[in-house]
Amino acid sequence: MSIQESSQGRQVHKFGGSSLADPACYRRVAGLIEQQAGLHPLVVVSAAGKTTNRLLELMELVASGDHAAADALAGLQGYQQGLIDGLLDGERRQRLTTQLMTDLQQIGRLLESRLDSYQRHYVLAHGEVWSARLLAALLEERGNQAAWLDAREFLLAEEAALARVDVAVSGQRLTEQLSRLGQQIVVITGFIAADAQGRILLLGRNGSDYSATLIGALAGAEATTIWSDVAGVYSADPRQVKAARLLERLSLAEANELARLGPPCCTPAPCSPCWPAASASACAAAMIRKAAPPTYCASRRW
Repeated sequence: MSIQESSQGRQVHKFGGSSLADPACYRRVAGLIEQQAGLHPLVVVSAAGKTTNRLLELMELVASGDHAAADALAGLQGYQQGLIDGLLDGERRQRLTTQLMTDLQQIGRLLESRLDSYQRHYVLAHGEVWSARLLAALLEERGNQAAWLDAREFLLAEEAALARVDVAVSGQRLTEQLSRLGQQIVVITGFIAADAQGRILLLGRNGSDYSATLIGALAGAEATTIWSDVAGVYSADPRQVKAARLLERLSLAEANELARLGPPCCTPAPCSPCWPAASASACAAAMIRKAAPPTYCASRRW
């Protein structure tokens, strides 16, 4: 059975850091997945809140010899532990706490020496791993069948200004992973991939959005929804133009032009898998919807 056949009706939903900033946000996202995602969806997540910025700051402080690095690491641990404690009980809480401590110890040991670019990527990748692991555990705790999947297990890429993903190999690997996981909600790390040597690569600005549309293409998904803190794409910046209106639909050409001009909602990489040249069914529908409160009228790119 092909991945398109096995994924018929399946949808991809992506949630960014602001949608996962605290326990209440996680519960809201879990509710959206349960209510709107349909049959065994694929969920792509970013690092929670400002976790990526915290990891970057930690590396910079260590590199400069600043003693504040210890406080930064403690703050990062406290934030992630607070999410776990606020969402999980019993064995799941203990398991994720143990995994978090192991991760932080590994990061601490790594920071004792000068980091190359791949080691920096390794440190930064933890943000998405922590989000995916925690959201999957929360969904399980709420009675759902859920698992998390590290995108490095299937996204094969080559290093470049924007990491170049091998679509054929990545698609086959994703087929195998989804077959293994069966009829579950699968929470996938955004932003990260790996090269042929297993070294971690980052997918750049709005990398998790790119991950979502790319995974939608690879899986032959029916639709890809980018949940955000805005209702969709507007005709102008609504903070500056009172008459700005929500665009309910954009053509691929319009979305590509917006991507070229560079607004954060439509940067080039996330839009690229939607083009027929990438995949005939890459994004049958790609939508931007507001996560809090959820909206039902949002921009749709065809």
